[in-house]
Amino acid sequence: MRLGWQEIRQRARDFSAEWKDAHYEKGETQTFYNEFFRIFGLDRRITMIECVFAKLTQ
Repeated sequence: MRLGWQEIRQRARDFSAEWKDAHYEKGETQTFYNEFFRIFGLDRRITMIECVFAKLTQ
């Protein structure tokens, strides 16, 4: 599903508000990245696999 810019902007604002007071970055790394990729409608695990595959096939 492709997201429009308005949806991405709103998700980015929500993400920013949710993470503005984060203090335990090391322990929250995976959660942070999962939620960051969701801004764009992506699944981090799938996206990372696609990146590795793209590098292998170049």
